[in-house]
Amino acid sequence: MPFFVLANPRSGSSMFRLMLNAHSNITVPPESGFALWYADMYYGLDRYDQKVYESFADDVFRAKKFDMWGVSRDQLLKAIIKNKPKSYIGMVDSIYEAYARVKGKESTIFGDKNNYYIEHIDLIEEYFPDSKIIFLFRDGRDVAVSYKNIDQGKINSNYAPKLSKDVEVIAEEWSENVRKFLSVVERNENTIAVKYEELIANPKSELSRVLNFLGERFEEKTLRFHEFNDEPKEFLQWKSKTLEGVDAQNVNKYKKYLTSQEVKKFNRIAERELLALEYEID
Repeated sequence: MPFFVLANPRSGSSMFRLMLNAHSNITVPPESGFALWYADMYYGLDRYDQKVYESFADDVFRAKKFDMWGVSRDQLLKAIIKNKPKSYIGMVDSIYEAYARVKGKESTIFGDKNNYYIEHIDLIEEYFPDSKIIFLFRDGRDVAVSYKNIDQGKINSNYAPKLSKDVEVIAEEWSENVRKFLSVVERNENTIAVKYEELIANPKSELSRVLNFLGERFEEKTLRFHEFNDEPKEFLQWKSKTLEGVDAQNVNKYKKYLTSQEVKKFNRIAERELLALEYEID
């Protein structure tokens, strides 16, 4: 059963993915939402055989963003046939395993980080029952700064993020996602909440807590995640900070880069969610 990482965009989830992916027994590939995109087609079939394996390998190979993984269609099919999965979850795991093998890893735990899943948590729980879900939170006002700092005009990619620069729109989106995440944490015992600010202030203790949740022990190399960066080069146009180590000073950026009026607007819309996550209201 894979685990899932969900976060509002620009919350440090790519750094977090790389931290987990640096662990010797964990693989969390770059984003591609195939695990949910093809669930309707392949979940709960009467039988899983060579014909199904080949069809699934073809579909995944054509999936959006999968072209960035560097895994061939034959490598996908080889991994699936080797495992002979008898379920949709087994086929999905085989895809993650194929990526791990290409990267020279022998992982047994696989994760999936994708902002797309924010709107489809119910489907994760339906198709991947008992899967573990990690929610990463970041101060929404710093999220707003990150949204505004991305110069989309300078990004040459079909996958460039489309983010609003309107603080009120960002606040509404962030608040809605926080409410959604907290409601799942409250009712689903297979979840854990992580705050970005705690992660960069105390990376070893926070990673140890998360890894314990996943049934693994802490490894020092997770702190050197940037040395094992496997983000597609095209994505680094807006994820270049993942090439650096942990920056404990990357907090409260909004106090410098948002106007007082923008902060007031954000606080007015998101006050309840900010307080729920124990962020200060100026």
